[in-house]
Amino acid sequence: MRILVADDDATQRFYISALLRKLGHEPVEAADGEEALRLLESSGAHILVCDLDMPVMDGLDLTRRIRERRGGHYVHVVMVTGRDREDDRRRALDVGVDDFISKPFEASMLRVRISAAVRLVEHERQLNEKNRILHEAHEQIRADLEAAALAQRRMLPLGSSVLGRCAFSASFVPSAFVSGDMFGYFELGQGRIGFYAIDVAGHGVQAALTSVAFGHLVTAEYFASKAIGPDGRANPAALAASLNRRFFKTDSDEYLTLFAAVLEEDTGDLSYCLAGYPPPLLVGGASGPRRLGDGGFPVGLLAQAVYSNSHAKVEPGDRIVMFSDGATEAEDPEGTAFGDTRLSHLIENEAAQDASRLPRRVTEELMRWRQGHSLADDLTVLVMERRPAS
Repeated sequence: MRILVADDDATQRFYISALLRKLGHEPVEAADGEEALRLLESSGAHILVCDLDMPVMDGLDLTRRIRERRGGHYVHVVMVTGRDREDDRRRALDVGVDDFISKPFEASMLRVRISAAVRLVEHERQLNEKNRILHEAHEQIRADLEAAALAQRRMLPLGSSVLGRCAFSASFVPSAFVSGDMFGYFELGQGRIGFYAIDVAGHGVQAALTSVAFGHLVTAEYFASKAIGPDGRANPAALAASLNRRFFKTDSDEYLTLFAAVLEEDTGDLSYCLAGYPPPLLVGGASGPRRLGDGGFPVGLLAQAVYSNSHAKVEPGDRIVMFSDGATEAEDPEGTAFGDTRLSHLIENEAAQDASRLPRRVTEELMRWRQGHSLADDLTVLVMERRPAS
C-alpha cells in the first residue's frame, strides 16, 4: 500500500520509510505539511504517517486540512510525536487524528499501527465497492421502475376524450413510480358505454403488476362479453363475479376494489356494480352530489363473494365522479384526512365549470391540503359527463 510519510527530520523519514518497505509498502516522503498535502492528492495514499511538530504546517493543521476536503477517499492519519501530554492528544483527536506513535518507537510498534490502518483502509475499500455495486443496482432498478411507470401510464386513457354522448376526463398521480390504480372506458355497441375504475390493495411493484394484468385483461371485448348478459341486459355484477373467479387465489392475500358501470346513451339508464371501491358521486340537479352505492365485496378476497347490480338515472349534463381512496384519505401535516365532506363540497363547487378541469382541480386541492408533501397513496380521479343529444 502507498503510504505518505511527512516529517521535517530527514533521518526520521528515512527510518520510517525503510520500515515500511520491509513491511511490503511503498512510502512517499514529504519534508513538511504543505508538501504532504500536495503529495496526498497526487499519490492517492490512504495512510499518512506524520510528525506533530513540522515547520510551515504542523501535523495538526495538516490533519485539519485533510478533514476539510470535500470528496475523495478517507485518509487514515497516524501521528508521530515526542510529546506525551494529554491535551496534545485531545487536540489531535479533535482535528481528526486516528492513531498515535510516541517517540522513540520500535519497529514492532510501527508494524502494529500500520497493520491496523491497512485493515481499516481495506475495509473501507470493500465497503466502497459494495456501495458502488448497490448504487448501480439502485440506479438500474430506478430506471426499470421509471420505464414501468411510463408503460403503465400509456395504458391509461389520461386527459379528455369523447365516446358517443359521454365525455371522459381523468387525472392520475401515483404515490411511487408505479401504481395499483387502473381505469378504462369503452364503446360496447348498441348505444352503450362501459367504464370501470379499480384500486389494487397495497403499493409498489406487486400492486402495479396486478393492475397492469387487469388492464391487459379487461378490453372492450372482454368487458362487453361479461357485463352484457345473454338476454342483452347490462349486468356489471357478472363482470365482477368473473373477475373474482380469475383473481382469487387461496395462497394469496391480494385483492382489488372495483367500480364497473354500463350506461345506456339514449336513456341515461346506468347499471353499476360496487365492489369495495369508494362510492362515486353523481353530480347534477339541485340536490347536490349523491353517492352511488356503498360497500360491496372486493374482487379476489372471497371465493364465493356475491355481487349485485344497482341502477341510477344520469340526465344530460350530469357527471359521475370516480376517485380512489387516495383522495379522501390524503392527510395534512397534522394528520387530518381530506375526507368525504370536503371532497363533495369541492366537486359541487366545480359543477358550473367545464367537467374536463375537475380531475385537475381535485388533484391541485389535495396537493395544497398536503402542503407540498407527496401523496401517501395512489390517486385516480375519473369523471364521466353525459352530454345532451346533438
